[in-house]
Amino acid sequence: MGTSQIPGDRHALQIPYTKREIKVEIVAGIGVVLIVIMPFLWWGKTPDLFPTNFGMSGKVDWEGKGSLVLLTGIGIGLYVLLTYISRFPNMVNHLWVITPINAEKQYRIRRLTINCIKVESVWLFVYLTWNTIQVAMSKAIGEEMKLLNQKNSMHAVAFVYKEALFGIEFLPIVFLVMVVTICAGVYYGNKAKQLSG
Repeated sequence: MGTSQIPGDRHALQIPYTKREIKVEIVAGIGVVLIVIMPFLWWGKTPDLFPTNFGMSGKVDWEGKGSLVLLTGIGIGLYVLLTYISRFPNMVNHLWVITPINAEKQYRIRRLTINCIKVESVWLFVYLTWNTIQVAMSKAIGEEMKLLNQKNSMHAVAFVYKEALFGIEFLPIVFLVMVVTICAGVYYGNKAKQLSG
């Protein structure tokens, strides 16, 4: 984890990780561990079917435990993809010219920005996995969810939805945090460009 090889003809450098970058990687790694462990810890405790989506009409979509595997897979996939991209910051298009003078600073800023987005993405999936488990265990919904199996179909008999673990504002907040991270990366990259050129 000490350095990243930057192949290619665009100012290839070996840039060692800073203490801040190592801390960011550790936070992302803890998130990945949680994404993997949580479904296994609660797999036997969750029902085979549970509500995953509540449509505008109030209709409940039921999913199986496979949705936990899907969330885990997407979270790990994002981690791997963003880790790979962060290893080669010279392969990502920049908003300004990268010169031998500013390459190290620019690549370091780019790598940190990508890794911060990785942390945000991984922890988003930690939260979504945890929330899905809570819904499956009927802790995110009001008083109680009683399921009856009548004529081979699943019906929600008593379903009082009192307090959501996340509401309509959740997704815009997540996107806003990521946009702020990207804007910070652009700001610091532009500032470094001005200092070096």
